[in-house]
Amino acid sequence: MAYSVLYALMVFQWPRYSTVAARQGGSVYCGPSFLLVSYVELCLNDPQVSAMHCAVGLTEDVVRLCDLDSANGTYVNDERIQAIDLEHLGEFRIGSMVVISRKHSA
Repeated sequence: MAYSVLYALMVFQWPRYSTVAARQGGSVYCGPSFLLVSYVELCLNDPQVSAMHCAVGLTEDVVRLCDLDSANGTYVNDERIQAIDLEHLGEFRIGSMVVISRKHSA
């Protein structure tokens, strides 16, 4: 039986959190909640989030986070990044929100 790699992005903004899931070979684009366009799958309610803030893509063994030239940046360990591979349960910050990447097989 063949398995697909899945990942979930869990967004924490007190007192709530939300989750978006994707399959191997897919990407999740992050943007503001007021931007109602089909390609933004992770809608974030924060004024510091750019229209096309960042993207998270999954290959067979890597979860890749890419900032899309956002005005306020995407941060991993309090350092602004352009692109980085995330570990399982890797955290990154967009505005005031913390996003956790969780990778697993289905």
